[in-house]
Amino acid sequence: MATKAVPYTDLRDADLIVDATYASGLNRRQDNNQRLWQDPLPSLLGVKASGGFRVRGGRGKLSLALLYSDFRQKDWPDTLDGTLGLWTYYGDNRSPGRALHATAGNVLLAEWFAHARGSSADRRSVPPIFVFTKGGRGKDVVFRGLVVPGTPQVPPPEWLIAIWRTSDGQRFQNYRAMFSVLNVGVVDRSWIRALEEGQPSDHLAPEAWLRWVQSGSYSILRAPVTSPVRTKAAQLPEAKGDHKILSLVFDHFAERPHEFEHFASEIAQRMDANVTSIDVTRPSRDGGRDAIGLYRIGTESSSISVEFALEAKCYKPGQTSLGVKDVSRLISRLRHRQFGIVVTTSFVGQQAYEEIIEDGHPVVVLSGVDIVEILKREFGGHQEVATYLEQSFPREGESLR
Repeated sequence: MATKAVPYTDLRDADLIVDATYASGLNRRQDNNQRLWQDPLPSLLGVKASGGFRVRGGRGKLSLALLYSDFRQKDWPDTLDGTLGLWTYYGDNRSPGRALHATAGNVLLAEWFAHARGSSADRRSVPPIFVFTKGGRGKDVVFRGLVVPGTPQVPPPEWLIAIWRTSDGQRFQNYRAMFSVLNVGVVDRSWIRALEEGQPSDHLAPEAWLRWVQSGSYSILRAPVTSPVRTKAAQLPEAKGDHKILSLVFDHFAERPHEFEHFASEIAQRMDANVTSIDVTRPSRDGGRDAIGLYRIGTESSSISVEFALEAKCYKPGQTSLGVKDVSRLISRLRHRQFGIVVTTSFVGQQAYEEIIEDGHPVVVLSGVDIVEILKREFGGHQEVATYLEQSFPREGESLR
């Protein structure tokens, strides 16, 4: 059940509560009774009324910053992973013709992430960053959390990456940035007022924020899902553009199941950098496993490798599901201390999914929606994914691997 939005008239005194909605204002034009929505963010935080990057204060003396996403940019798929407390955000150089740092937002990203890897004094130069996403009505917004640059889940060089994209035949770069959502459920209005006034505010700041500034340690807001058995709808993409990408993948491999196994192996490796190797088995001797891989646990200098088995199924999205037989086939062949990964262009049926969860089988499910999310994160939109598939898994001749 949706919670009631904080009214537009109450914004200047409102605290910031994770996943709370803040209402837009509403005026009407007298000539045609047209609705004119007012952005709530200027009233809520004193920032401008448009843009993905919004700041308060002068250059080098920012008192606070705000990142906004409507989740509608298919080529720039900002994502919030609530289970891991990870916010992935793309910079504002989103069209060709400009250098990477020609936009104000990308300059800020470069500065913030450089400071995040420095001393306590450097981190203090990073303003508090508040994340908002589009709400359901008018210009309503939802507060997603207080974030800081970087994450302990990946090495620092991967926190901020310049990625290439192509538009109208022209290549250009933009940033993909990874932020941690701090374990702060409520941001008190008194701290926001102190920030706006430029006053010393450590005594009002959230503990998790101070800990990061002073020591660089991350206290992350992780929120495991309450029902890990995903429905059919939750395993398939919603947006029309995402459906198009998934259909592209299915059509590319529908008549080449063994090639799909190689593709599924790459998806598993792109899912997690700790998947260090995967060997695809021969088509006639897979023993119930399409591939065998190793997953690294630990640091680079001190780690162990755990073996896993992968099962790949190129089924028509939304029409053919993985059933109990498919899943049981993989589970029955998992040896002691192994885990399994299922990769499918469709979805796992409810009974089979419940068997995985309720019986505690160590199996990771990568369904259609997960494949699309990984491809968008790595390559971008439909055209970039099509190019990747044709180059890495050509329909004719020998593979380029």
